Amino acid sequence: MKECDAKLALEAKDKEKTDKIVKALSEGNTFFTANKFIEAKGKYNEVLVLDPSNSEAKQKLQEINSKQQDAAKAGQPVVFRCGAQDGGRV
Repeated sequence: MKECDAKLALEAKDKEKTDKIVKALSEGNTFFTANKFIEAKGKYNEVLVLDPSNSEAKQKLQEINSKQQDAAKAGQPVVFRCGAQDGGRV
């Protein structure tokens, strides 16, 4: 009986972790699509804390870094949108 309870507890914990990862990825993707890269980076880093090998989060972080580098090389100011409280600019 104890083994069964332990197994159920572990499965519940794994599901909770998976749900957090899925939610953070979804939120990160929403921010990414809206060009809110600072918020997106935060969500993708949240995913990597829970799952350090998550390839989707790693890929999106690389895309954001690439966009920042491309803007810097082009001599453009690196402006990434944030939330409305700061006027949407950083």
